Amino acid sequence: MPKILMVKDKFYITGMGLMIECRPITKNDFQVGDSFFDAEGNELILAGYPHIKYNDHTLFSKKLFNDMLSIHFKPQTDIKTIKGRFLSTESIPQKVNFIYAANPLDFEMPDEEYLNEYTASNNIFDKMLFSYEELVYNHKLKIDKVIPGIAIYRGWMLKPEQYEELYNLLFEKGIYLINSVKDYRRCHLFPNWYKYLEGKTSNSLFTESNNIDEAVELAKRFDGPIMIKDYVKSRKHEWNDACYIENPKSDKAKEVITNFVTRQADNFVGGIVLREFVDLVQIGNHEISKMPIYEEYRIFVLGGNIISIIGYWGNSVDKLRKTDMEFIESITNYMGSNFYTIDVARKNSDDKLIVIEIGDGQVSGLQGFDEEEFYKSIDKIINSA
Repeated sequence: MPKILMVKDKFYITGMGLMIECRPITKNDFQVGDSFFDAEGNELILAGYPHIKYNDHTLFSKKLFNDMLSIHFKPQTDIKTIKGRFLSTESIPQKVNFIYAANPLDFEMPDEEYLNEYTASNNIFDKMLFSYEELVYNHKLKIDKVIPGIAIYRGWMLKPEQYEELYNLLFEKGIYLINSVKDYRRCHLFPNWYKYLEGKTSNSLFTESNNIDEAVELAKRFDGPIMIKDYVKSRKHEWNDACYIENPKSDKAKEVITNFVTRQADNFVGGIVLREFVDLVQIGNHEISKMPIYEEYRIFVLGGNIISIIGYWGNSVDKLRKTDMEFIESITNYMGSNFYTIDVARKNSDDKLIVIEIGDGQVSGLQGFDEEEFYKSIDKIINSA
């Protein structure tokens, strides 16, 4: 199996060589002396994990954050940069392919929900289909073809244990999902990203199970309105019945929490999350569920680069200011994943943004964003020098 790294940033230091900030895609150990190749076949030798300081400020160390590595490479030619977004111990350039959930009624076609994406990726990426149902219910991999290399999954949400199963089954066939199991858990499960973003998102408490009485007691710690979800999803379209609690100390709190847990049923993941309700800039109400909708944005991040910013409810992104972009970009320094999403919304109190959610980019919806533009933006990042 090859060792593969995704490059976030690179620097050339005279007298030393290339310094590359990168994250692993494969789960191998990386050793000093390993030979890596870029997209043009240039060879680089892993020379070490330096700890460099300048004016008492650490510039590089072995592990920067959330599995981000800073690695010193010595090129075997006179190059001062690398080509492509990936380094591999195989001299064959690493291509990125996509894998979609197949239509359960027609295995030769993608699930209808992802048909537009599948079509939009034509002439840009090679594609594979697999049976979501075979994976989830029979723990087997049914795949239309095997295209070795890096793969990005686009499909329905998977519970962490299901993603791990898919990751391992594909790995055995030489297909390496762009996000490791650890990456998926970090961005998909609320407690794993919340600990990095306290102060940038609403105050929250959570249980480690679906115990309703424990959640009711936790709710009493809040002095104002709260929202409820599990580690992955809320039931926001059942706003008053199973999501929003005006008075967390009232009898209504237990009713809403009970509704949420009961209705989630087998879809419940992790524990019960209680989040302080933040007064956000409202832009309307959902036409069907009547839940309030806010000035909210979804940001896709690939390899540390913002590739798409989407108005979550069809709202224009033109309202985003320089300070908003600085806030969004600051969040990318906290999250450890090759492909993920950031959902933010604007507060009424100070007109600033706040983080609403972090998600794995492979299972996050486009919210009506143009599919062709989305795939072109991925292609641009992956094939950038």
